[in-house]
Amino acid sequence: MYHGYYAAHLPELATPMTISTRTPEGQPMRCPVCGEDTDLEPSLAGDACCPTCGQLLWWFRDRIDARLRLDHTWKDLDVDSIEFVELVMELEAEYGVNLSEAAAEEIQTIEDAIRALRKKRDNSE
Repeated sequence: MYHGYYAAHLPELATPMTISTRTPEGQPMRCPVCGEDTDLEPSLAGDACCPTCGQLLWWFRDRIDARLRLDHTWKDLDVDSIEFVELVMELEAEYGVNLSEAAAEEIQTIEDAIRALRKKRDNSE
């Protein structure tokens, strides 16, 4: 027979564990930006959950604000048109792509920017 702690807590210890989707045993999540399957959930901070989109999100966080989320607009972040053009130019130089003026004008949020860059990079490879 169980004595002491185990006797008092055996029903608690025997309850089945739920498997988190953050593990390979759980259901894969989809990145909210590109839709790729991943074993990680996006955090409450609005992180992208695939490594590529997450890297791009942190690129923007390093340059604008560490607290920014995917749904932040340039207006939310107090990024004016000149700062936006500078960001696009830096992004193009760092990642070796050229976004057309029309593509840049369609970028309203951080998520839009990541999608545009991924689309351009994927098409050029």
